Amino acid sequence: MRKMSFATEPVDLSNYSNQHQRMIDVAFGLFEFTLVAERTPTAIAEQSDGPWEKWNLSVGGYAASLGTDVRVGPPGVGAEIDLENTLGLDSSDTVLRIDAAHRFGSSLRHRVDFTWYDLSRDATRTLSEDINVDGKVYPVGTTVDSKFDLAFYNLRYSYSFLQDDRVDLAGSVGLHVTHIGLAVKATGIGNAGDVATAPLPLIGGRLDVALTEKWYIRSSVEFMYLKFGDFKGQMTDMTIATEYRAWKNFAIGAGLNSVRLSVEVDKDSTGLGMVGNVKSDIVGLLLYGKAMF
Repeated sequence: MRKMSFATEPVDLSNYSNQHQRMIDVAFGLFEFTLVAERTPTAIAEQSDGPWEKWNLSVGGYAASLGTDVRVGPPGVGAEIDLENTLGLDSSDTVLRIDAAHRFGSSLRHRVDFTWYDLSRDATRTLSEDINVDGKVYPVGTTVDSKFDLAFYNLRYSYSFLQDDRVDLAGSVGLHVTHIGLAVKATGIGNAGDVATAPLPLIGGRLDVALTEKWYIRSSVEFMYLKFGDFKGQMTDMTIATEYRAWKNFAIGAGLNSVRLSVEVDKDSTGLGMVGNVKSDIVGLLLYGKAMF
């Protein structure tokens, strides 16, 4: 940024009141603060190793739209249930989401990320149709209490194949540990359901772009398809966000995240602790604050 100079004539303020003097002092103080703020991005670039920080922690809200179908029990025993339309679970939710990352190595090309959020929901509804949960039938007209657990604990490692002061392009491998469970209960009929924790390996890529010293684009895509024995699973996780670095160690961001999950277990031979299938589509808006070190 080019430095600007201003030619001014001497101003005699001796006739101004103390109140006017204070107002002028505040005005000049705000003007000086603005000039410092405009110089801050350049100062950051000069004082650091580049735009890619070693540590960051993001905390914010995830406003998600959800659609989930679940079958508890092997094929022919349990029946697939639309949780939102049949059991009355909310089709949207806003939850806390935490993301953290650490770059290491002399070049900062190695990076480990962690993500956590919980989209569990519960509801009470009088059934408008029969449902079958693991062989237990809840007839139409029954009032049922239901809870669906869906929590994500995501850990990934990435290596930057291309990294300079503007672009960071990396490949990634990771483990999405997903806690899934459905519980249904009704007076006079009893409880039914199942729960599992499924570790799903994913591969993907990440692209971060520094548009300016203050504006950044963050994006990533991960996917998985795995079939062995009685287990079949597939998942995609895509994110794109923009960030504004308001200060040296703090940024605000907004973005979109889409997750599609499908897990099917036909027999209890996988060690997951659940027989059935889960299909979940999640699309959400991210709003967060980000601390950098």
